[in-house]
Amino acid sequence: MGKKRRREKERAAKAAAKAAKAEKRGGNKGGNKGGNKGGNKGGGKRAKGPAMVEGIPMPGRKSRDPFYQTIMPIQLELLKLQGQLKEDGEKMLVIVEGPSAAGKNALVERFMEFMMPRGVRATTIQPPNEVEAGQWYMQRFMNNLPVAGEFAFMIGSWYTRAWAETVSGGCTEAEADAFLNYIPAFERYLMDSGVKIFKIWLNISQEEQGIRLKELNSSDLLHWKMSQLDCDDPSKYDDHIAAKEKMVERTSTPAAPWITVNGDDEKAAQINAIQYFVSQFNYPEKKGGLLEYNTDVVFPAS
Repeated sequence: MGKKRRREKERAAKAAAKAAKAEKRGGNKGGNKGGNKGGNKGGGKRAKGPAMVEGIPMPGRKSRDPFYQTIMPIQLELLKLQGQLKEDGEKMLVIVEGPSAAGKNALVERFMEFMMPRGVRATTIQPPNEVEAGQWYMQRFMNNLPVAGEFAFMIGSWYTRAWAETVSGGCTEAEADAFLNYIPAFERYLMDSGVKIFKIWLNISQEEQGIRLKELNSSDLLHWKMSQLDCDDPSKYDDHIAAKEKMVERTSTPAAPWITVNGDDEKAAQINAIQYFVSQFNYPEKKGGLLEYNTDVVFPAS
């Protein structure tokens, strides 16, 4: 009898403990709303983990922002693609050109946000210094080319000669014409050497450009981004676009075409540019439904 009573007591104790836990959970769910609103310091509900979208944790404001809910699964597809290209030892060069304030840096940052940092880098091309000005024009770009398994982004590129320098007087018309003659052959050589080239023209309307430049100029935090070229840009917008059209006509090839991304809506530009880019490649577990881009935002430049 003694053993039986001990077993009954143990069962009763376990049942009581289970009931107490159930009552505590019920109290937290049913009442204690004021305590939860006030901070629930007494220990009511346990904090939930971050919201998940396509298996991606999105803490804080990102879990409530439709932009992040849309773009993060697409960025995951980009990460899958990067992993496959890295495994295959591919070399990827992404060129991003466009007028001032179009959002080129922001676009590249969005591409790179969740990519593996050891397999990606970005370079913002600056005007040539005194030494570089005396070199072969293409010489200063060679160290920016990707190695096996790497993504290399160029924000601005050798194409600056074809549209920005032509308008600003940084090169003569003869120099620009010579550049446009040889650059398709140069890119063909790179591609024959295993480099994949992807060229984006990030477009922006003259009206939107004026608004953004005015905001930059009036911001104490962002004024440093302004340059004399930026100040001149609004008045030379039409000249830049005309030079760009000539550049695209002569350098957009079937193997390395120019793609236009409409940048007036910066978030839509970022979403659709990544969608289009990733959709052009095959890789394991690709979710094509996430990569259906808007053809009013991304379209052939020629």
